[in-house]
Amino acid sequence: MYNIILYIGIFLMVSGFSLFLYSEMRLRQLDREAFMNQQLTKSFNKAKEEEAKWHLKRIWLQIENLEEFIEIKVLEKKVRKQWLVII
Repeated sequence: MYNIILYIGIFLMVSGFSLFLYSEMRLRQLDREAFMNQQLTKSFNKAKEEEAKWHLKRIWLQIENLEEFIEIKVLEKKVRKQWLVII
């Protein structure tokens, strides 16, 4: 009779310890997944910022090209006017 109680107690202690180890391993796994998610989020945010910077640079270059085009057109008009005055 006492042996059964002893074995039940030992079984409860071993199973409790095993469950404790399992819960610690699972917590560690969840912690790793959370860290990987944070790294992925940082990577996405960095890529989004880089894309926004490049988009702004592209827009800036287009504006500069447009300004140069407008300056060329203005110079062409001035030259035409001068040619008309000369003729």
